[in-house]
Amino acid sequence: MERGFTFFRLCAALVFIIVGFFFVIEHSNINKAAEVTGMVDVIAQSKKDVNDFTGAFNPDENKYKTTLGKVFKREYQAYTLYISCLHRGPLYGFMSLKKDNGNLPRKTRFAVDIVVPSECRQVSTSSYNKTYHRGHLFAANHFDNDDLQMWESFFMSNVVPQHHVSNTGAWKKTEVITECYREHHSIYLAAGVIYGSDKSDDYFLRSHKVTTPTAMWKYIQLDNDKYSAWIIPNNEDATQKNLHSFEVKIQDLMRITNIEIVRNVDLLQRVQLNVFQNCHIS
Repeated sequence: MERGFTFFRLCAALVFIIVGFFFVIEHSNINKAAEVTGMVDVIAQSKKDVNDFTGAFNPDENKYKTTLGKVFKREYQAYTLYISCLHRGPLYGFMSLKKDNGNLPRKTRFAVDIVVPSECRQVSTSSYNKTYHRGHLFAANHFDNDDLQMWESFFMSNVVPQHHVSNTGAWKKTEVITECYREHHSIYLAAGVIYGSDKSDDYFLRSHKVTTPTAMWKYIQLDNDKYSAWIIPNNEDATQKNLHSFEVKIQDLMRITNIEIVRNVDLLQRVQLNVFQNCHIS
């Protein structure tokens, strides 16, 4: 009887060890899957409340004050754009983004949107110069699931003279952040241009008839209650590492731009968004 009981306890111990071993393996696989998808970082960053952080951008609002004239509304397939006829470039726009299910190759040809009135559009599709790129307000990569939507992102109505540091630096980082978080959240995206009062950098009035922006802004809302917003100077200071220093509260952004970007701002939680490991950006 004692021998039989001992044998039973030995079998039970073996079963416990085997079950424990598979549990450890499975738990390890779950952690690895989370690391691959970046979901751990998404959850952590989305919960990081920065309402009290002190690195908020404090711009010279007089410099950023933009005179407005006639504004033309253009409805594209994936986004809505308001075009400043006075400056012959985009003023602001908005769109919604869900999970990225496409990977179409980036187009290389810019075009004039003939639907936009002639007095409101740029007169050339050529590049500006080495210092200023043809910068997209809404990135081509946001539309890589649909050929027409990708084509519409290359209209000059979606383009401004953007300093090459900003285009490849801070602004580019906001585009990558958007691509990262759209894998795990529904996103409302708004972006715009602050033409400002500085006329010293308006190098392309003769060639394109477009005003060079003083700054650009972006607002990313995750789901229905979390957001990040930036005002990014259109100059050599707008590097990727400086992006967080350009963060602003949505209340300040709407006051400076005089645009009602969102409603019910008191229901929104400000968070700090980052490029996380292994995010999907193709």
